[in-house]
Amino acid sequence: MYKLDRNKKAFLLLATYFIILFTPKFKRNQNSITYNDNYHIIDDSEFATYEDYHIYIGSEEYISKISNDGINNIYIIDGRNDDNPNFEICNSFRISNAKQRQEILKILLEYESRYPTKWHRTIQSMGNEWMIHNICYHLGIETNRTSKIDLDNNDEENYQNIIAILNTLINDDFYEKETDTLTKKLTK
Repeated sequence: MYKLDRNKKAFLLLATYFIILFTPKFKRNQNSITYNDNYHIIDDSEFATYEDYHIYIGSEEYISKISNDGINNIYIIDGRNDDNPNFEICNSFRISNAKQRQEILKILLEYESRYPTKWHRTIQSMGNEWMIHNICYHLGIETNRTSKIDLDNNDEENYQNIIAILNTLINDDFYEKETDTLTKKLTK
């Protein structure tokens, strides 16, 4: 297993806390999802809206033809008919709020229920994967890969293990010793 040295652990922990700390708070009065009842996969229309976001879902060809003029547009490529069914959320790094990510993932589940395939993911596994991608992107790790997220069937279990490793890092003796040392220095 890959072992992190003290400085890398501390940096990873601080970066994670800063990402969580500076995640924008989100408006409580606008957290409803509206589905476009006139949505048709061939039209240039959004599948749903959430807050100020317009969620477009379709083939890569369809998504590439949509006007990319709004920062509040979320483009999701539907690859559920591939050998490893998936949704690819373009520029997923822009959505750093966990509640917003969860609502967008609910929209994907609704899309799957309306247009069923063999794609199967849980909210928790997708949320874990998205969080890890965002952390890696904001730390500058493989930004060309981590700027987007590919939610495929094969990754259902993978990111659960990474979350467990991060929890271990946060709760290990190193963390406790460093916290105690810092607390003692601050209280002198």
